[in-house]
Amino acid sequence: MNNKIQIEGFDKVQALIRKLPEKVKKREVIKVFRSVSESTLQAMRSTAPKSSKAHKRYTGVKKALGRRAKGSVPASDIVNYEPGHGRKSIRKKALTKSKDPMLAVGAHSFGKFDGYYMRNWVNKGTKIKSANSFVERAYQMTKGKVTKDTEVKVARLIQKQINKLNA
Repeated sequence: MNNKIQIEGFDKVQALIRKLPEKVKKREVIKVFRSVSESTLQAMRSTAPKSSKAHKRYTGVKKALGRRAKGSVPASDIVNYEPGHGRKSIRKKALTKSKDPMLAVGAHSFGKFDGYYMRNWVNKGTKIKSANSFVERAYQMTKGKVTKDTEVKVARLIQKQINKLNA
């Protein structure tokens, strides 16, 4: 399954971004992307599935021994996931190693919120459970708004930089 989403009409914005100095690209454009991606972030969090009960994951050396008797696992080997844990792992992240400024919105692993389950099993699906493409639903909800806002704000930023160079 291909989870990449292409934004149409973004070629003009990318061409304008490439004309800016590197320092402005890295700092100012990421600020613009963060502000316009807030609606996508909220839509993604609202469409992400939420369980009705807490889940447990067992870690440690005894994991490979197979099924365990109840009460034989030390508390330090049990990791609890509360409902809504996956939604909290959805955030914005600037991609710093790319040539052009980029921002990714999705489930990330940070702090106590591990987005591994949301990224790999919920969004893509398994043999048993079908995929829940909450990312695509969120994109469809905010598709036109983000592109228009980005074009306007980047154009404003570029004009501001041109005015600084002319002054």
